[in-house]
Amino acid sequence: MTRPRVVVIDDHDVVRAGIRSYLSERYTVCGEAADIADGIDQVLTCRPDVVVLDVHLPSGHGSRVVSAVKQQLDHVKVLAFSVSAEREDVASMLRAGVDGYVLKSTFGEQLVDLVDELLDGETPVSPQIAGFM
Repeated sequence: MTRPRVVVIDDHDVVRAGIRSYLSERYTVCGEAADIADGIDQVLTCRPDVVVLDVHLPSGHGSRVVSAVKQQLDHVKVLAFSVSAEREDVASMLRAGVDGYVLKSTFGEQLVDLVDELLDGETPVSPQIAGFM
């Protein structure tokens, strides 16, 4: 059985390493990126099942990644993973087509379960975000 494939897009090396560490036991982390352009390239090259995406990147808002990915690979699920619970950030990501939005205060072990939920067709959302949806 093939393991689901994941791309991680976050501008902090230590965050990407942590996400990779948690997810690599159950998933194949096939790509990583620190900015929008490289992130989109990684997704198009890797063709993952899931993208774990920071909302704020130095090169712009993560919604740009979501829009680009969904236009070209509509089967890819995108999980926003952010420190931001701001209404505008959530709204931007939802308009772009994000499949779930969880805060980085989530415990690492929970991230694996959240990716499982996403792959099962659910919409994982942190309680602080749920009211915006």
